[in-house]
Amino acid sequence: MALKPADTHQRFTDVQYEPNKLLLPVSGYQNTPLVSLEQAIEPVKDLIDEDVSTKVYIAKRNCKTPKDGLTQDESASIQLYTMECDEHEQSLYYVLNKTLRMEDRKKLTVWFYYLKLLLTALWKLPCEKKIIYRGVNGNSSENFNFGDDVAWWGFSSCTESLNVLEAEEFLGKSGVRTLFNIECCNGKVIRNHSFYKAEDEVLLMPATQMVVVGKVSPAPGLYIIQMRELENPTVILLKPPFSKETGTPIHKSFQPKLSVTEPKAQAASDAEKAKKDRTDDKQTSTHYKPKQEDAVIVETKEISKQAKELVTKLKLNMTGPYLYLNHFENLSIKDAQAIADGIRVTTSAQHMYWMKPNKLSRESMVCVLEALKINHSIVSLTMSGGEIPDWLEIILEILLVNKTLKHLSIIEGAIKNDNQVKLIANALKEKKILTNLDLEKNQISDEGIGYLSELLNVNKRLKVVL
Repeated sequence: MALKPADTHQRFTDVQYEPNKLLLPVSGYQNTPLVSLEQAIEPVKDLIDEDVSTKVYIAKRNCKTPKDGLTQDESASIQLYTMECDEHEQSLYYVLNKTLRMEDRKKLTVWFYYLKLLLTALWKLPCEKKIIYRGVNGNSSENFNFGDDVAWWGFSSCTESLNVLEAEEFLGKSGVRTLFNIECCNGKVIRNHSFYKAEDEVLLMPATQMVVVGKVSPAPGLYIIQMRELENPTVILLKPPFSKETGTPIHKSFQPKLSVTEPKAQAASDAEKAKKDRTDDKQTSTHYKPKQEDAVIVETKEISKQAKELVTKLKLNMTGPYLYLNHFENLSIKDAQAIADGIRVTTSAQHMYWMKPNKLSRESMVCVLEALKINHSIVSLTMSGGEIPDWLEIILEILLVNKTLKHLSIIEGAIKNDNQVKLIANALKEKKILTNLDLEKNQISDEGIGYLSELLNVNKRLKVVL
């Protein structure tokens, strides 16, 4: 028997085996009693790796002191799921997922004891909202179109780290490949229980339902599909691992439905609320159904290549925490509008910088900064240099409505006169969300310093740097 790390990529790259259709819900297993891992595996021993008993022993030894409130058997059931064997198609996860994807639900009955144990363990873990990735070799983009509803019937292994997928034993950095960028709301972080902890694995439950919100090809041979998990799907395709009568302890962040339900209004995410604010659409829907404006930009006749690349990263949450706008020269209105659309929906960028811009018009600057009235992830804004156009009016408007901005830096000559200082100080007397105001390397007179002193007497939590 061998456990080969180099083979573990198979769990992350098996999207091509998912059936392109709805199947019957996964149910029936929830009435099966909880048993030990040894007992749970007994009915399927003939279907999987002949060394599975040894793997069970290893998993249970590794899980003597399980985390997250799981029992030893529950934690070990997750670790066993992540283990590979020499013959890939004999791996437990491979055979189980193949069965979950079959139309004939009777073939799933032999797996009920293991499913009960594994899903009970996963149900106890908190549901995580985050951006995760999985991928497949080849071009699968033709199978996913904007607005499509998608259900993945097997357990879906994803990772929080793009570096994992870009490793040679996974997808690599060359050749034709498709990357799935998934905004999940019920992801299960299994690092504490996986046999391969370095993979940063996040597991999506069987029958997870999603919607395609965009696709793009940012480089030759690379296709990116952006998907969003449905928070309140119309039909529940995976029944929870307990009956109504008995129940089982689960993490408080997960509130499962016990049967097929009528459509209910869904609480919109921050990004969706932002779009509703712009369109004044006050209606809710059963689940988030994207509008064309939400799609990742693929038509680029009117915007520059530089802007297209940034907007794609913004909408796919691939910018990282730092967003720099310094490198745009003579930013056009079309580019500014596209960048603003990306900023409105991104959740990855946290710190925005506009340092000594080159030929920046006030109209383009205002167009971009308007997005901060809606964005809920950016916590700091830095604008520097005398090249910054008149910023006062738009910054005052942002301070009036933005509830997440904590640090504002207007530095190195961006302040032109004491009147700007006065109006900013007056605004921050009323709006006390900001914690840091950085005005370094500006020519501020004693009059301006007086306005700031008055501000600090009123706003005790604010720190001002001159």
